[in-house]
Amino acid sequence: MLLIALAVLLALPLQRTVLAEELDQDRLSAKDIIERMTEEYAKSRAYSNSGVVKIVFVDSDGKRTVEKPFTTAFIRSDRFRFEYREKKRGNRESRFIVYRKGKDVHTY
Repeated sequence: MLLIALAVLLALPLQRTVLAEELDQDRLSAKDIIERMTEEYAKSRAYSNSGVVKIVFVDSDGKRTVEKPFTTAFIRSDRFRFEYREKKRGNRESRFIVYRKGKDVHTY
């Protein structure tokens, strides 16, 4: 599950906004984009984000969509929190949380 959290972190938009006029988007390679993203993440002191991961399962019974809302918060150098929720049958909801405070990492 920590791997999922890290993958989501890499996909999150940057907190610092860059105006389109500042970039010549037609000339940016994928490598350039990744390098700029890496530089901005390295400079960021804090960020937060939220979203929804949608997974569509297709089988002989048809389609089923599972939505997993998530939130992420990070404060350099030792605070991190990632949570996602999933609705279960019967209006139940499951939650997964991983957080770090200092050197302590917890999940529940």
